Amino acid sequence: KVNLSSRLSLLNHCDKVHQPIPNGIPLLTSMQGFRKKSLTSGPIKVIMLARFATQKNHLLLLRALKLLPSTLLLKFNFSIFGRGPLLEAFTAELNSLGLSDSVELFEPITNPRDILTSFDFLLLTSLWEGLPISILEALSMGLPVISSDCLSQPHPLLNKYNSFLYDVNDHQGLSSIFAGISELSEADYHLMRQNAFK
Repeated sequence: KVNLSSRLSLLNHCDKVHQPIPNGIPLLTSMQGFRKKSLTSGPIKVIMLARFATQKNHLLLLRALKLLPSTLLLKFNFSIFGRGPLLEAFTAELNSLGLSDSVELFEPITNPRDILTSFDFLLLTSLWEGLPISILEALSMGLPVISSDCLSQPHPLLNKYNSFLYDVNDHQGLSSIFAGISELSEADYHLMRQNAFK
């Protein structure tokens, strides 16, 4: 049984007991000095950071890309960083569908922040997630996110504000987002980048 004086002592030290847990993402104070991105100066570069496992649902990307006309597909370049048990099956399907010119595979990297500024969007195709640290990393660098609507609530993604969201496992919805992004104005894209950074 705790007496009154002990309770009061505990309350007086709550500021020491309840400390925020850092998420490990360094916060920048502004976007000053960020490379100016243009969606019209070359292929729209999309990055995925995900191990090849059932949860990550990589094949959804290939199904979405097959719906795009070839002229539209040429406007995009996808880079996937990851390994995992389904990599071999994904690679076989990638080659079978003739999409290897659009999708490049790379080894996992330990510090994605070093390369995120080289891309225009972060992509998630997951079936379920909590709150992936890759999303926090992307937003902290002013990088808009394309994601299945699979994240635990609350999360920082707002559709058509700092991200594009589509229904889980909806390859047609994802393909429509790609088509829309290809027509996104420079002003709207840079506004999304500012919103992502907030």
